[in-house]
Amino acid sequence: MLVTLLSAVLCSSVLYGQAADTALIVGTVTDATGAVIPGTDLTFAHLATGTEYSTQSNETGSFRSPPLRISEYTIVTEAEGFKQYSGSGVS
Repeated sequence: MLVTLLSAVLCSSVLYGQAADTALIVGTVTDATGAVIPGTDLTFAHLATGTEYSTQSNETGSFRSPPLRISEYTIVTEAEGFKQYSGSGVS
């Protein structure tokens, strides 16, 4: 069974006239062969508080998190037919 891989890049959100205290995590979910996995459920768990935020990858495997406090997160991906993937310490 292929392991779901997660490719994430942290992108700062833009706040005019204020210091940014939130950001987005964007990326594409692929399998071990590089094929995109649409409809993947992604959960972002804030390590300090345990607060969870969720989104789903689109038809091209791309995703965009809700606005997240700048901090460290565990990201869990789940897709039908694939093993669950978890990555910790994403900041």
